[in-house]
Amino acid sequence: MIRLIAAAIAVTALAASFASAGTDGLQDNLRSQISLAEAAYHERQYSQAAELLSNITSLNPSFESRDYLLVLEAKARYFAGELGRSGSLFERLIAEKGRFRYAATCYYFLGRISFDRQDYLQAAADFANALSRTKDQKLRDICFRNCMRLLTEYLPSAEQSAFLTAAFRSDRSLFREISYEAVRRSFDSGAYASAEAIMRYRYALDSEIDSRMERMREEIDHKRSAILSIALLAPLTGEYEAYGSQMAAAAEIAVSNAGESAVKLDIYDTHGSAVDAAQIARKVASEGVSVLIGPLTSQEAVGAAAYSDLMSVPIVLPAASEEGLTAISRMLFQLAPTPATMIGSVADAARSMFRVDSAVILAPNDDYGLNMSREFRAAAAEQGITIVGETLYPRGCKDFRRFILSMKRQMGASNPTQGDTNSVNNQWIGEDAPSRVDAIFLPANADELRLIVPQLRFYGVSARLLGSDEMAGSSPADLMSANSYDALFPSIGVLEQSDTSWARFKHLFKQAEGLDPIPVAGLTYDAIQLAIKAGKAGGFSGDGIARGWKSLGRVGGVSGYYEFSEANENRSVSVYFVRDGELKRVRK
Repeated sequence: MIRLIAAAIAVTALAASFASAGTDGLQDNLRSQISLAEAAYHERQYSQAAELLSNITSLNPSFESRDYLLVLEAKARYFAGELGRSGSLFERLIAEKGRFRYAATCYYFLGRISFDRQDYLQAAADFANALSRTKDQKLRDICFRNCMRLLTEYLPSAEQSAFLTAAFRSDRSLFREISYEAVRRSFDSGAYASAEAIMRYRYALDSEIDSRMERMREEIDHKRSAILSIALLAPLTGEYEAYGSQMAAAAEIAVSNAGESAVKLDIYDTHGSAVDAAQIARKVASEGVSVLIGPLTSQEAVGAAAYSDLMSVPIVLPAASEEGLTAISRMLFQLAPTPATMIGSVADAARSMFRVDSAVILAPNDDYGLNMSREFRAAAAEQGITIVGETLYPRGCKDFRRFILSMKRQMGASNPTQGDTNSVNNQWIGEDAPSRVDAIFLPANADELRLIVPQLRFYGVSARLLGSDEMAGSSPADLMSANSYDALFPSIGVLEQSDTSWARFKHLFKQAEGLDPIPVAGLTYDAIQLAIKAGKAGGFSGDGIARGWKSLGRVGGVSGYYEFSEANENRSVSVYFVRDGELKRVRK
């Protein structure tokens, strides 16, 4: 309070002295008041100094040292905690004066203000502007250190790119120095992926070869090739916890069977959340992980894949099968075949092996059922299979009578000899009469299949059953045998007990966990084994694994075979055939 009163008295006295003094006296009074303001500033009485300086400059707009006084006032307001007024004054000076004597000081303090406000991208830009506008070595060193700290510790990849682009446009020499130093610091801290990303930005903007940068590239490749660092993203808690625990167990078994390869595994809990999965992917990618395995679902994979592409870290999806995921990242590899690939394989097997010419669709009326039906229609058209009808039922249904009879009517419309309708009561005359079409596409889940298949038999429907991957979980051999049906369906897991690779993995898994593995466990095991093979072929850096993956060709795993398309989707599908209680893999 005493300081504020003193400041008010000094300001009042200043105005009075200017009003009463002559020309010579005015200059003496001005110098005296400036000395008073400077003394207040150096004594850290910043609010008092700011008010004194404000009055001096407002009463003397043409004073030759006015720029100096305005800068001093802005600095005083900054140290007094008046960030808004301080920032506005610095910005006004830059706008009015351009590259004037105190421009570097203005940008330096604007950088501090932006940092205090947690606007780190703007802070970095301000410090870079200060750096390019001063020859004072002490200030240059401070601004350079601040730029480096912000670039390597505070800015995410997208903002790193934006900052480097701005630096390139304003001062190319400075841009090259900042780029190199950022790469070196990231490398020294072990953030190899971040170092590689900054190096890519640098060469994307400026193609001129920098020998220092090339030496850094060699050092990064050497470090990254020494060990395969794997981050598994799995839902260890939440709705999909059971799947996540199987993924984690399978990953640990895969690493323990890595042989001579130096492999480091870290497991992260995504909680089944797309947001958490993206945040984890961003964090571990920036820390220099070699490859990401997971997450589990397609929804989680979208955000994680974006960071995979941005930071050039391969991501291998064991179970996420949605189409279009590989378009998000050029370094994304999808082990589970897409619905189009799976259903296309079933339709191809049905046509080529069993001469199926016609089919009806009986599917659940939800997103899954509609998607499977759409894929089957497309695959059937490609194979020359005629779809004679489609019937949809609600999930949770227990009695499928009316849906099966509706399907029989459609079959009757395509073959009038099989039945007719009664014009009196509109009932199906051939309700109990046998009805046949070449195949029924039935993308039902295990519980629905156990109800539908006996009812198909009861109502005299004779046809081969074509299923989706859901059929694998319904004990298909027993179910079809009990009801005298043949079935053809795809599976992302191995169902034959005689498969030695799966049997060995199943034994190891049961020894470790005390329970049998489910398909996602086998896929996770294969994902890590394939990543190791790719690393051995191309090197354990992100780019090396991606190169090595392209050279794998057709390769076997505990869950079957893998052969990747140009789009990095697995186009190899296991198709199983059931007849007389025997299950046989007819396509690998």
